[in-house]
Amino acid sequence: MDINTQDRLSSSSASAPSYNSAQSTRDNSPDIASPLTSQKQADQLKSKWRLGLLLLSVVIVLWVASGFLVNGIFESGVYRKPYFVTYLNTGTFTVYIIPSAWRWIKEKLKHRGSVTTHTNYPYNIRVQSLTEQEGLLSPAHSQHSLQDLEAASAALQKKTSGSKGQNTPELPKFTVAQTAKLASQFCFLWYCANLFSNASLSYTSVGSSTLLTSTSSIFTLILGSIFKVEKFSFKKLGALGISILGIALINREESISTSNSVNGGNPDNPQGLAWLGNSMALVSALLYGFYTTLLKVRVGDDDERINMFHFFGFVGLFTLLLLWPMIVIFNYCGVEKFELPPTEYVWVIVLINAASTIISDFCWAMSMLLTSPLVVTVGLSATIPLALAGDMILKSHFGTWLYYVGALLMCLSFFFINRQETVDHEDSPSEPDPH
Repeated sequence: MDINTQDRLSSSSASAPSYNSAQSTRDNSPDIASPLTSQKQADQLKSKWRLGLLLLSVVIVLWVASGFLVNGIFESGVYRKPYFVTYLNTGTFTVYIIPSAWRWIKEKLKHRGSVTTHTNYPYNIRVQSLTEQEGLLSPAHSQHSLQDLEAASAALQKKTSGSKGQNTPELPKFTVAQTAKLASQFCFLWYCANLFSNASLSYTSVGSSTLLTSTSSIFTLILGSIFKVEKFSFKKLGALGISILGIALINREESISTSNSVNGGNPDNPQGLAWLGNSMALVSALLYGFYTTLLKVRVGDDDERINMFHFFGFVGLFTLLLLWPMIVIFNYCGVEKFELPPTEYVWVIVLINAASTIISDFCWAMSMLLTSPLVVTVGLSATIPLALAGDMILKSHFGTWLYYVGALLMCLSFFFINRQETVDHEDSPSEPDPH
């Protein structure tokens, strides 16, 4: 390099000290602020995690309490209408889409008013818009904007590649119309799963129903392995065998039980039908396993692709619109005679159960967002000992030692399978750490 060229470069660098200084300041500022920012983000994450666990506790209490409320009016024969109760409970999901529908109506009305205003004053608005945007067209602003956009793009690309993997394509999010279409395809499956769960409470105890419906995670494992959305291992297969053994022990002990506490002493609910209630609970778990597996196949691993509140809201709406004819058919065939709750007490029970369904499902969805699906799945296993304790305290239902051995085997298999799921998620590079 000759002396003249070196002098020109030196003078050039000296003539723009402010740019280099500003760039150096911008490069160094994130390093100074990063410890404070990281600590603030960690505190926010812990707060969200605690809130998610608190909401999960609310879900556990409400689900078990709802089971005892329904069991009380079903097993006594006071108001054994599982189809109508399920129809009412699922229909209340419609409240989830009321806020969005109201915002949509307001936007439509606002847009209509803005169109009228624009047609009356088109010139003033366009001149004002150009005047406001004039500063955005200056060369200095454009240069800084380009640098900021490049930096933001690089940071976003780094974050995305670090969390999801560079080879994982980002799937588009579901529109409202696509969410409604998906809900119409799943509403019948969801409804049947809840119908069998409620109907099982007419013939078996809350503890047994809760325990057996919790096997949905096991059915999800089997179906997920078939549809290639879950990892299969022989350890999980062994846990599945232990769970089946526990189911057999529970069903056997309930079938031969001579206690009237399960059936409430009701002549319309003869002893020996506990196996029917247990079978209904297992069918409910199987249907819920189908539901979760097929939903994962359709949506994928990214739970942010679909608004679950819109999804459940449309499930409730389609339930109200499509499944009411079955009330007429069941009434005509004598399967379930249609009648409203006969007393104020039953009305209160039915309405409290419906409100509990709305609140618990809302808390369940929020806890999924604030923690992780795996934490929620494992945490909901707390419904099992709570339901068994409720049976002993409220119903004086004490099983034999084989019954509790079967319950213990099912709990152990449940925790083991979810532990293996944790290991699979930690080993998978495409899954972000929930913590």
